[in-house]
Amino acid sequence: MTRNTHTWALLPLVTLMMASPSLFAAAIGTPTQAERLPEETTLRQIGELDWHTDYVAAYKEANRNKQELLICFEHQSPEQQTRFEQNVLSSAAFKEELGGFVRAILPLNAAVPGENQTLLWHPSFQYMYKQAGIAILDLTDETSPLHGQLVTAHPFRSGHTCSADELQTLLTLPSGTITQRTLIYALKRHPEQPQSVNSTVHPYLLHMSNVNSNTMARLNQVGHHNWSSRFQQINGAVGGLSSEVAVSGNGYTLLDIANDCIRTWRSSAGHWNSMRQRHRYYGYDMVQGSNGTWYATGVFAD
Repeated sequence: MTRNTHTWALLPLVTLMMASPSLFAAAIGTPTQAERLPEETTLRQIGELDWHTDYVAAYKEANRNKQELLICFEHQSPEQQTRFEQNVLSSAAFKEELGGFVRAILPLNAAVPGENQTLLWHPSFQYMYKQAGIAILDLTDETSPLHGQLVTAHPFRSGHTCSADELQTLLTLPSGTITQRTLIYALKRHPEQPQSVNSTVHPYLLHMSNVNSNTMARLNQVGHHNWSSRFQQINGAVGGLSSEVAVSGNGYTLLDIANDCIRTWRSSAGHWNSMRQRHRYYGYDMVQGSNGTWYATGVFAD
């Protein structure tokens, strides 16, 4: 569904549910408070960069330096992991961008510090689905609600790791929650490259996307609920003409869900015309309803 100040367009709803609602029900918790625990500073060099092999040491450094913590949970296949390290992580093309993160490389069975539990099984990492892959924690601002939160979860697909292009996109996502960043990532990776996500992300539009997605999730209904009021608020905060797209979708992983929402948006010319254009500002988010369905919103300002 898309709406600006003049028009409505109705989309078909995607109703296929491929995962138990309980899988997504728990909120993302704050990762274990590693600051209280002893650390073991051990490093491994990959390419020209050092990677921590101890979660506590990596967490403390990122928190102390106000950086994001990027964790690579190693692929279960040593051959796949070696190729990933040699062909992607060691690439000189990523030296500068990876250098902006505190980096850790951990085995799949890495333990939660101070607990008898595997790190990947901890609720904080639920969107890794206990799989190898790339995870990013935001430790850049202790006053932010994002502090200590998992903001990127990119589990490797079966038999694969992460391509250089995929890693490039992951490393350059704008600040936001894991749902906002996953939806933006999926749009950036879409073969038609919709230009809305190459506009400037605006924190207020991320917030307003979350507001409408939460309302749809609460009502279990796609729509532009209270749009007139929201339009006035956006106009007052950001200025210009604003518009909005809304949809529902489902899937197993967050990325599956994001791609399902995009497929439905793509089937509507009205939606896609708004999404494929470059705007002055944009924001996207998605929220799960009590019925297990996810509801996504994009908001644009010109």
